[in-house]
This record gives sequence, C-alpha cells and structure tokens, in this order.
Amino acid sequence: SLADVLSKESPWMEKYSEYVKDQFAFRDGWIDLKSRAENLLLKTENNGVWLGKEHYLFAKLLSVGSRFDMNLNAVERLAQRHPGRVGVMIVPSASVILSDKLPWRVPIADEDAALDAIRERFSGTETAVYDLRETLRAHKEEYIYYRTDHHWTSEGAYLAYAQFASSKRLP
Repeated sequence: SLADVLSKESPWMEKYSEYVKDQFAFRDGWIDLKSRAENLLLKTENNGVWLGKEHYLFAKLLSVGSRFDMNLNAVERLAQRHPGRVGVMIVPSASVILSDKLPWRVPIADEDAALDAIRERFSGTETAVYDLRETLRAHKEEYIYYRTDHHWTSEGAYLAYAQFASSKRLP
C-alpha cells in the first residue's frame, strides 16, 4: 500500500531497503573486475572460497566442526531404532577428490579422516555404508563437480547412484 511505501518502519520497506543495499549500477562488472584483479595478484582466497586451478572454486573448510558429530550421532540413533534399514552415503567434497586443483599448500580440513570415522563408526553394525571416494577418484578427470560451487554434477550423482544400485543389485 502507499502507506507502507511512505512508512520507514513497514516490513515491506525494511525488506526493500535490505534488497537495494546490495544493488548498484554495473555491480556484476565491478565484481568481475575485482575477481580479475585478484587473479592477477595471485590471490588464492576470496570471502571464504579458495580460487583453484581451472577456475574451480572450493569452500574454505578448515575443520569439520561440531555439527559433524551431532549429525553422525543422529544417524546412529536412527540406525539403532531401525536396524538394517538405514544406510549412510559418504559424499566427499570436491576438495578431497580434486585436491590437485586446490591452490598450492592451502590449509584444509582432514576430510578423509572424518569420512574414515564414519566407516569406523558403523563397521560391525547393520548400517550400510556407501563410501564414494574410490568411485569418484576413478572419475576425477570427468566433470563430476561444478566449478562454481560445492555441488556435484549430474554425472557425479549418477556415479553415486550406480555404486548404490550395484550394491543393491538394482538395474
């Protein structure tokens, strides 16, 4: 309403003000120029993101954190409540599989140790563990992770499905 637009304290105007704070003329061009300048200066990190080889971007993950243990405990409780009906798929980040594309000598979390802890935690239980590291490393020359974020591509997801389906003897 017109009253909302004219009022500085309306929820709509607060949201609009927040939106326009990050909007200005030629914003994308300025960001592109900044990125190019940082590349020329051989900068390897920008806002919590490692700038890797072949234009790959990696999340700057220095430790696994407490959330990992909390989530793992929750999965373990679920598996105890439903024995034999819970599976855990270990999906490594791009920095584990494409470590050769990370900037030289950057500090990263020991994600392999964390993923090994998952396998160890569920060994000897009825919980199925699907560790994708070997499969994804075998296909690392393919485009299995997007260059611009931490998600895997359709090809990476298909490789995970194929490993899962094979273990379940699905087509």
